[in-house]
Amino acid sequence: MGLVSMDHQNVMNLQGFGDLKRQAREDQQSALRPVAEQFEAMMLQQILKSAHQTRFDDGWLEGSDYDTYKDLYHSQLSQHLAAQGSVGLADLIVEQLAPTLPMATTDAYLNQRLNRI
Repeated sequence: MGLVSMDHQNVMNLQGFGDLKRQAREDQQSALRPVAEQFEAMMLQQILKSAHQTRFDDGWLEGSDYDTYKDLYHSQLSQHLAAQGSVGLADLIVEQLAPTLPMATTDAYLNQRLNRI
């Protein structure tokens, strides 16, 4: 099975999570990078959510519709940033976990990194 890429994945596409879960069961090594990127995206989403809790106005834009769109925007932005490697958390996770997985080799790790470039 090929590498499931989280690049440009729509945050509303739940099928991608199912595919990633299946891939992780079948081949942990190839699923490591996408899972690490997904974790980085979740961390970024929490940071963005916390940052937007600070208010600089009277709240005239606030409301349930605004909150929904803001949450979707944060989710999609965090997916994009994680896929781009902007923060580097996914790289650190892969670096730490790759040697502990079955059939993990330095060549496989380097190939994954080169495929991202």
